[in-house]
Amino acid sequence: MGFGFYAVYDYKNRMILWIIRKHIDFRLLIDSESDCMKRKWSSAELVMKRILVIGCSGSGKSTLSRELSRRLNLPLIHLDNLFWKPGWVAREKADFKRLLKVELKKDSWIIDGNFARTMALRVHYADTVIFLDFNRWICFWRVTKRWLLHGGEMQAVGCPQKVDFPFLQYIWKYRKKERLEVLNIMGKNNGDLQWITLTNPSEVKQWLRNGLQTRR
Repeated sequence: MGFGFYAVYDYKNRMILWIIRKHIDFRLLIDSESDCMKRKWSSAELVMKRILVIGCSGSGKSTLSRELSRRLNLPLIHLDNLFWKPGWVAREKADFKRLLKVELKKDSWIIDGNFARTMALRVHYADTVIFLDFNRWICFWRVTKRWLLHGGEMQAVGCPQKVDFPFLQYIWKYRKKERLEVLNIMGKNNGDLQWITLTNPSEVKQWLRNGLQTRR
């Protein structure tokens, strides 16, 4: 039977909890100087091969996903491309779920997007979830800026970017509706899933610079 030894070391606002077991050696790093590094599991052999990037529209999911895809050399899947047909025509739910399952069963991927009704299914297959939990005003500003600068670009194949009232309403209500569903799923995590929450653009940059230390 295995046993655990626990030691806590606190120095210059940094607490390191060492958990040493017979064949496993993980570190839980808790850094009071940066919320983005709190409750972050790391190990010498930490693997990120199936990554979900979720968060409100305008939080920068696609930008972060592209950067992770470049750094980790993982295929990138945008849920918008699976769900929307040209001209913003929604795909049938059963067809969308079928296409999604095909991607989920692959060995490695980064999937960018929300679509709450398939969140639990995607989490089941993932080893890492990155939640961009941004303030709604940051999201409003980014969506408006993107539309003004890149309004003619495609958000999905055959679907030019658009900003309308239902879309803005979705952003406004996100924290009171879909965010709660995300937190509920996060609360059910039994430790098998690495969950990383970043709350502003500075934390994203800091995590990319200091926290993204993985081996494939």
